[in-house]
Amino acid sequence: MEKKKDYFSHTEQVEIVSGNNEHFRLMVSVPDQEVPEEGFPVLYVLDGNAFFQTIREMARVQSHKPDKTGVSPLVIVGLGHPTEKDFDPAYRIRDYTFPIKNGKVPPQFSDYENGQAKAFANFIESEVKPMISEHVSINTRKQALFGHSLGGLFVLYSLLNYPGSFQRYVACSPSVWWDDRGIFRYLEEWDKGKKQTRAGTGVFLAAGSLERDFMREDVRRLADTFARLSPSLFSVYHEAEGENHISVVYNVMSKVLRFVSS
Repeated sequence: MEKKKDYFSHTEQVEIVSGNNEHFRLMVSVPDQEVPEEGFPVLYVLDGNAFFQTIREMARVQSHKPDKTGVSPLVIVGLGHPTEKDFDPAYRIRDYTFPIKNGKVPPQFSDYENGQAKAFANFIESEVKPMISEHVSINTRKQALFGHSLGGLFVLYSLLNYPGSFQRYVACSPSVWWDDRGIFRYLEEWDKGKKQTRAGTGVFLAAGSLERDFMREDVRRLADTFARLSPSLFSVYHEAEGENHISVVYNVMSKVLRFVSS
């Protein structure tokens, strides 16, 4: 792979407009280290407004001694929205959910557009990834996607509908409840269609022990199902003792960085 001069100098934030005229905020961090011959691995982070800075710093510090930490130098791409909020429900419900088929939209979300996960996945694949690869040397065999809560739901949707887009999928406390657990419908269709991921593809699932019982049970059920389905897919499940729906992210992140570096 031809090495490229980095366009993004260490860390940059840019506003971009998608092909269907939606506005997004990209935060990009490139390691201040020599570019590997095969390019840098890359981790795409949903809810970038909330999580980009923390994940970037954890990756930066640990990647200086990868032989000890297990964390390789990574390009971190935060996929955010043009708002000052860490989590903006209007954007999240729009971009991270698939269309309702069996369930109902919860009352607190009924005023928001929803079900645009397909459009958002296409935006990442056809617009964001080419933009990053144009300016940064990326190892296209080591691309990862991280999401939490509704973002975790989107990670699962992406895996089951676009299984070749990434090699590592991280769903932290995913909102499996959406559409009466409709993600299991996609999982069943994925299995019946015998869609195969590339050899070595992995999914990391996590939940906090202080989360509601049904949330932990949903994630365990996902982990058990993935373990049975595809010989080319391996799954990891971690329950973070003493952690809640938000704190679980910070508890598992070092594990996640090692997982996406492997």
